[in-house]
Amino acid sequence: MEIFGLISLTILALVAIFYLLKRMNQKKIKENKNTIDPFVVKAMASKIASDAQKHRKDQEKYNYIKSNDDAG
Repeated sequence: MEIFGLISLTILALVAIFYLLKRMNQKKIKENKNTIDPFVVKAMASKIASDAQKHRKDQEKYNYIKSNDDAG
């Protein structure tokens, strides 16, 4: 009976250690979740700027076509 208790205690300790390590890792993931790599930030800003420029060009074409229709 003594060996069974020792084995049970060892298994319980291993499970507890595994659980604590998993929780610590989850906290680190949550802390790092709010940070964005500077390379990604630059890429996103570049994409937004190019989309805005394309939108402005499309609006200029639309306004030019619309003004020609109104004149004729």
